[in-house]
Amino acid sequence: IFTNSLVNLNLLKRHDVTLIGGKFRDLRKDFHGYTAEEALKSLHFKKCFLGADAYSAKNGFTTTDFSTARLNELVLERSEEKYVLMDSSKFFSSSIVSYSRHVTPDKIITEAYPDRGYPETANIDIDILWPGK
Repeated sequence: IFTNSLVNLNLLKRHDVTLIGGKFRDLRKDFHGYTAEEALKSLHFKKCFLGADAYSAKNGFTTTDFSTARLNELVLERSEEKYVLMDSSKFFSSSIVSYSRHVTPDKIITEAYPDRGYPETANIDIDILWPGK
C-alpha cells in the first residue's frame, strides 16, 4: 500500500504502508510536489484507489488543484486496475482540474447510484459499484 495522505496512513497503519513524501499540505494532510511525482514515476500498481472531488461526462474526474491532479494522473497511468472512490453527490459536477483525460478509471465505488433524473446518467461509461449491486 502506498499513499501520500496522513489520513490514509492513520487508517491503514496496521498494514504494510509506504508514505510517499514531498511537500506537506496541512489543509489536505498530504504530500505533493516534485518529490512525490518522482517517487510515483518509478512505481507500478496492480490496483489503485483514488478520490475525486467531482465527476461529469464532459470533464471526467476533477480535483481542486494541479498537484493532486498530477499525482492522480501518474497513479492512473501506472495501474492495471483503476478505481475512484466518491460519494454520489459528486456526480454531474466539476471541480477545477481534470485528471482523467488520458487514462480512464475502470470503476467508480460510491454509496448510491447517481440520480437517474440527470440526463448525464446515461452517458456514464464507467462501471459503477454501490452497496447492493
